[in-house]
Amino acid sequence: MVFDQYASVKELTENKLKLPFNLNLCDYEKELSRLDCRLTGEDLAVYEIIDEEYPELLKQIPDPPRFIFVKGNREVLSEKNLKIAVVGSRKCTNYGRFVIDAIIPNLVENNVSIVSGLAFGIDGLAHRKALESNGKAIAVLGCGVDYIYPKSNVDLYNQVLKSGCIISEYLPWTKPMNYFFPRRNRIISGLSEAVLIIEAASKSGSLITARCALEQNRDVFAIPGPINAYLSQGTNHLIQNGAKLILKTEDILEEFPMYRKTENTFNSKNPEDDFTVEERSVFQIIRSGISDFDDILKQSGLDISSLNYHLTILTLKGVIDVVGSKYESKI
Repeated sequence: MVFDQYASVKELTENKLKLPFNLNLCDYEKELSRLDCRLTGEDLAVYEIIDEEYPELLKQIPDPPRFIFVKGNREVLSEKNLKIAVVGSRKCTNYGRFVIDAIIPNLVENNVSIVSGLAFGIDGLAHRKALESNGKAIAVLGCGVDYIYPKSNVDLYNQVLKSGCIISEYLPWTKPMNYFFPRRNRIISGLSEAVLIIEAASKSGSLITARCALEQNRDVFAIPGPINAYLSQGTNHLIQNGAKLILKTEDILEEFPMYRKTENTFNSKNPEDDFTVEERSVFQIIRSGISDFDDILKQSGLDISSLNYHLTILTLKGVIDVVGSKYESKI
């Protein structure tokens, strides 16, 4: 076992395994014994940074965890496919949900594994959509891998274990602490070739993940939003400062041509099947040859804010293009 090389519990803890610092030596021995018992099961593994199974990308970051605990399908970590971190606001809007629906299935079609934090909002939605699309999810926790947080995500937690895995640098039974989550974010980006931010306020944990990605020399992608939208302030600021603006899946895949499996940027089914009434109306206007914003506004009967919203959604779904100041149908 990985711990056999250490002569004592004291030596083990001095080498930065995340045991609570307020334990005496007797308690440390109990914790180590508890861990030994836990590792006898087949559903948990612990990898040290020197192990072959330890993810190669994670080894490359400035401050990798010395140990990671992995529960679930551990082979997902070693697969030579593209891994994209998808993070965002816990209080996501319908816009964020639309983006998830438009982007994630197409990433899965290209064999992309989705890395995130199993949290409320964008993180959990990204995992769910990946699994619904028969993809694979890697969840990184700010607690132990046996501790489900938030509790309401118990069903999602179990679904991830079936086709993906759950990772933490903390002992399996460790409860979440506030300061664990910013540390967790460096692992989310560290496991991934790039990070996609979907909806983030100006002060957001997702921006910590973006900063970690930059420090780790990872690509940072961001979804734009209305300039007056609270949850688009963070993503718009990232774009303003050099993050790549993402309007469709192809914008991500073109950065990684060696991983591309399909050329389509939307599902093979008719994309109009998923349109709302307003989206269908706007799309039909554009398809009829009306391409100027003001003309579309008059024909649709929508207000400026609503039209901007639906044009953005249609662009994200890959059915229209913006050419200069004109809108054109792609299908």
